[in-house]
Amino acid sequence: MNKHKSSISKAKSYKEIGEFWDTHDLTEYWDQTKPIKFEIDIQSEVTYYALDNE
Repeated sequence: MNKHKSSISKAKSYKEIGEFWDTHDLTEYWDQTKPIKFEIDIQSEVTYYALDNE
């Protein structure tokens, strides 16, 4: 995490971030957000497993 805490929740761990957002709504903090651009390269993967008929 950047500077070891979340920017909105001020949490110091991912657990604390989760606990914060369990009780808060993003609309309460919309003015503190900013647009960003990012790319995601999602590649699907298929795995087959052999199974016994029994």
